Amino acid sequence: MKKFFTIAIYTLLVILLFINKDVFLAWIRSGDELSIIISMLFFALLVFFPVVPFVVAAGIIGASFGVILGTAIILSGVIAGTIIMFLMARYGFQDWVQRMLDKFPKIKNYKTYFEQNAFIGILGLRIVPIIPSPLVNILCGITKVRLETFIVASLLGKLPRTVIFTIAGIQVTQNTILSIAIYAVYFLLISILVTWKMKQQTNVHT
Repeated sequence: MKKFFTIAIYTLLVILLFINKDVFLAWIRSGDELSIIISMLFFALLVFFPVVPFVVAAGIIGASFGVILGTAIILSGVIAGTIIMFLMARYGFQDWVQRMLDKFPKIKNYKTYFEQNAFIGILGLRIVPIIPSPLVNILCGITKVRLETFIVASLLGKLPRTVIFTIAGIQVTQNTILSIAIYAVYFLLISILVTWKMKQQTNVHT
């Protein structure tokens, strides 16, 4: 019964976000008080259903609300979404998630690592995303990682990227070349770090 209820919520959220995607974005761009709440909800839903690229949505928030308020809005929504996914993995779909993980033996190495080095492991994967964020949420949910550790590490790990994207969003309307340069430098650095981390892990397992 609990799983059926959770699936029903998932389905409703997918339909809601897909049908009203343009409406959500229009509300976000308006910049009024209601748009703040809508923006938080929108980013919480993006954790589950990335119908709009995070970099695009974050840029819109930055252009609409500025760096400080924009960052606060984005992080509030994203962290709310990650907490919900974490709790759903821990209390709703744990058996199903475990069966899925059995199909990917290498992922189990991270499961053990999270349990032994929760804060550093989560923080590192938020900054250098060699594993997709939703999978990190699920892995943490089925391990012994404490919720408060998960929240703090996720918040600190997502903060740099969020600030960068909001700044870049502001620059779109003021200096397009600078905005593109910010995005380019960020993704270049992340690509280098991810490549280095992947090679490091390959060397450890060979």
